[in-house]
Order: sequence, then C-alpha cells, then structure tokens
Amino acid sequence: MQQDIMEANFEREDALCEDSSPIRLFDRSAIDPIAYAILTSKTIEEARSRQEFLTRSEKFQKVLGQYKSNTSFVVLLKPVPGWLVDDGVRSTENQAACTLIFKELLRDLEVSYFELGTECTLLQERISAILRFARIEKDREVEEKGVLAQGKRSWV
Repeated sequence: MQQDIMEANFEREDALCEDSSPIRLFDRSAIDPIAYAILTSKTIEEARSRQEFLTRSEKFQKVLGQYKSNTSFVVLLKPVPGWLVDDGVRSTENQAACTLIFKELLRDLEVSYFELGTECTLLQERISAILRFARIEKDREVEEKGVLAQGKRSWV
C-alpha cells in the first residue's frame, strides 16, 4: 500500500514540475510512506527491508534530489495533542514513535528540515514561520539567533 501512495505522490509532483508557480506547498511527500512503512513493521529487519525497497527507485531518488535542493524546504509538523483526531484514515497512535522515525529518516536521507509543534500553535504564527523558512518574510530574531517564536528552528 505504501508503494501505491508513493507512486501517487510521484505523479502529483511530476505534474507540478511543469507548473511555473514560484511556490508549491505539499502536505505530504514521498518520504511519508517510507516512514509509515517503517512504523508498521514488526521487526527491525522488516523496517530496513521496506525502507531499502521504497528508497532505491529512480523516481524516489529524483524527488529526493528536489527535497535536498536549495529551492525546497521540509517542515516536520510535530503532533499537537489537542489537534489529534481519529478520522479513520490516519492513525493517532504512536505519534512520538512516528515523529522519531521521520527525524531519523530525514537525517539518514540528508534532508534538512524545520520543526513546528506545540511551541507554535496559532495559525498566524505558523504562517509567519513558514514564510520565514521560505525566506519570504524575514525575522531578525530568527536571522540572528536561530530562534523561532518560543521554539527553536532545527536543521538536521
């Protein structure tokens, strides 16, 4: 199932490659199905096998290059407990483990990322944070100290 989700993501990203919009925002990436495949694995060996299978394709390597480029950035949205709702599609269990898997996977794939979580919960704060990450809106405190709102910005 995760491979099908990844293929759908590749198609969506390919279709948008021809779009001349300067900004494209995705709420999912080709990394997501890998993290979920690892999360649902029963053994470490199974997790490694699934990760290797999903990351070795030419299509994944192509989008990975895009994620690593200086024209892209990844924001890891850490769970905010009051916002977790069981919609019957996404699991609300194992949020801490899932977040850890995403961090480890991004590190292993050498993809830089920012984090947003409970330290930044107001909508306007989150919008401003994303604009700063994208360097559309500058924030002196972020530029000088690497601090975002009450939280810290993270590069891995």
